[in-house]
Amino acid sequence: MAAIAVSVVALAAFFYGTGLAFKPLVLFGVALFLLYPYRKESSFAARLNVLIMITFALWMIFELSWAMLPFMLAFLLAYLLDPIVSWMAKKGSPRWLNALAVMSILLTTLISVGIFIFPVVFDQLDNVLNKISSLVTNTTNYLESRSFYQTMAKYGVPEETMRGLVHEEFIPRIQGFSQIGFESLMNLLRGAAESLTQVINVILVPILAFYILKDMPIFKDYIRGILWRRNKELFKDIVKINQIIKAYIGGQVISATFIAISTTILFAIFGIPYSIFLGLLAGLFNPIPYVGMLISTLVAILTILIVNTDLNYVMGPIIAVVAITNILHFLNAYFIEPRIVGERVGLHPVILIASLFIFGHFFGILGLLVAVPITASIMMFINDWRKRNNMAIHRAEEEEQEIEEEMVEKGDITKVR
Repeated sequence: MAAIAVSVVALAAFFYGTGLAFKPLVLFGVALFLLYPYRKESSFAARLNVLIMITFALWMIFELSWAMLPFMLAFLLAYLLDPIVSWMAKKGSPRWLNALAVMSILLTTLISVGIFIFPVVFDQLDNVLNKISSLVTNTTNYLESRSFYQTMAKYGVPEETMRGLVHEEFIPRIQGFSQIGFESLMNLLRGAAESLTQVINVILVPILAFYILKDMPIFKDYIRGILWRRNKELFKDIVKINQIIKAYIGGQVISATFIAISTTILFAIFGIPYSIFLGLLAGLFNPIPYVGMLISTLVAILTILIVNTDLNYVMGPIIAVVAITNILHFLNAYFIEPRIVGERVGLHPVILIASLFIFGHFFGILGLLVAVPITASIMMFINDWRKRNNMAIHRAEEEEQEIEEEMVEKGDITKVR
């Protein structure tokens, strides 16, 4: 025992001295090496072993997120396009040919959008930024002008008092708000540009997506075989969750496309400035329930106010923006999404809003995007539990009624009473 203790201390000192003790990969290997042999003898060791594996898997996902981006994008594309390719395969054509055709159409569409739409969007965005900069500059100059102080003096506000408020309160707040807006927008664009650069540089994405899409049935059969042999109930739950996620993602892609195209066309018809940029923004924010519509509406109204300062002119476009946004989202919420998604992702508005607040608080923008499918999956388990519970109660009532009927037939009814 003394030799074992000395060896353990020496090994721990070696890990600490070389810095290996702070390497997650080494810690995972040591923990797995020590716990894995006892997984069948101790339930605690088995649970701890599973927890370590899950933690290590999450660490690997975050650590290799950028390196694995091409594979994740390829799998996501294959996952979304699989229903189309499977439907085409049922018509008798080879699956590889269907996958090649679908990927070619998708790439052609994306390249066309990149060539013809994105330059216009970035040009309109640049104009908006210039307008905001000019507005901040003009507002600051007016607050520091003599005419502003003379106007305030007419209403009984001393010039010295007003000058102190302007320099200590108004101007710093205006500059702070504009700086926050610029930084947020630039961070968003910088992140989008970095992601786009990664996608463009990694030519493996369409190739990987084609191969995954072509062999998707093989992957499905392999995963189905593993899960079905180990845990049939888990397999059934995963199938239900997959249906919810697939219905949600497909519905959101179609809805976002409908909102973006319709908003762009109607804004252009009613003369709303920067219609392409605002339409694309409405489509991007559409997957966030309620919040997305509010953000896209406010951005459109602010854009109108920045571009045109004449209140007699801006009221018409603002009313048009509010009406168009609400009508399109009404059509999307009550006619388009129910036909695509159905009741599989349907959530009560109170539950939906609560999930947005909770997931948004803990996970930010990503939480807002995944709140609906995760909450729908949780509600699926709750509803299944309620159904099983109700069925158990119903069976118990039936058994009790059968016992009572038997006792009545035997003339033992007095005991029941």
